[in-house]
Amino acid sequence: MIGVGGVGHIALQLVRELGSSRVIAIDTDERRRRLAKELHADEVVDGTSAVDAVRDLTGGRGADLVFDFVGTDATHAASLEMLRARRHVLGDRLRRHRLDPFRRLRRAGALGRRESRRTWVDLWELLQLHAAGKVVLKTETHPLDEINDVLDALRDGEITGRAVLVPG
Repeated sequence: MIGVGGVGHIALQLVRELGSSRVIAIDTDERRRRLAKELHADEVVDGTSAVDAVRDLTGGRGADLVFDFVGTDATHAASLEMLRARRHVLGDRLRRHRLDPFRRLRRAGALGRRESRRTWVDLWELLQLHAAGKVVLKTETHPLDEINDVLDALRDGEITGRAVLVPG
């Protein structure tokens, strides 16, 4: 899991809660690495040496699945390097295949665009996990008139979790 920010910290908890695998959280920011530890990531790694660390933690095999919540060219390249190489049957011959974990998410759309039944069920399930205390949302609340300061803080990586602007 690359990036333990606003979306990544929720995804980390969902993968931990709903999955059966070891979760390795990666971030360059010490505050977000501390957050990943608080949220019970199995391993927490500094993003500056993530590929080697993931290879070491997986016995040289690499990760079965990588979620990149940063989305830069560098994190995308690192995701592919740390991903475990697998062979899949495609048609009638074997090929090396890289898994795109976001393909399904892109097809599903987002709330407010293509509101499918599945998306609403997913949201309801997430709210149930939150109500049970199994998923925690880290937020900072700011008055709406501080929007420019909050945007600057977001750009500078100073927000850990989600920033919420409140009118009046």
